[in-house]
Amino acid sequence: NLLSSLNNENVSGIYSYNDEIAMPLNWGEIIPLLLLPVTKRETYNKHMILSHPERRYDFSRNMVPELLRLGQKMAAWAEEQSERIAIIVSGDLSHTHQEEGPYGYSNTSAPFDKAIGRWALNPYHNADSLLETARNFQPHALSCGFTGYVLWHGMMMGSEMMQRMQSAVLANLNVTYYGMIAATFGSTSINAMEQ
Repeated sequence: NLLSSLNNENVSGIYSYNDEIAMPLNWGEIIPLLLLPVTKRETYNKHMILSHPERRYDFSRNMVPELLRLGQKMAAWAEEQSERIAIIVSGDLSHTHQEEGPYGYSNTSAPFDKAIGRWALNPYHNADSLLETARNFQPHALSCGFTGYVLWHGMMMGSEMMQRMQSAVLANLNVTYYGMIAATFGSTSINAMEQ
């Protein structure tokens, strides 16, 4: 029923290759799922993996308005469900931290990652760090996670919890050519979320 609630939002379908072939998970899905505490992993037995279209590589800045709308629609759908829902966004940061990396070096890499970290500390008050600063750095920072962050921001915008959101950045660093961030978001404390 999620697909029917997303009509008119440039969503063409939710499927994998075809209806008969299972979609294998790779590290981009497995690692975030492993971040759920063991007790939660056993409890959450349904998973929905959302992939963004390939145009995100060249046109992610232009996708911001539609991703915000899509996120708001997804939040409205999630709030109507009887099950508890965990949202996990796998988000690489800039892919241009090292000259010898596959995408070369850009002086936008560190400022992009810093802007995402600032947004993650307080999405309500620091929205411009994502929607303006990081968005402007994105064409040279080459973050494949940018669209996921914007979608998540849209989901939070579509919920009353955003104003009372508590978030924490657990790590925001790079040890290779790309940066990674680990952050938690919720309307309760992190300790309460882990219990």
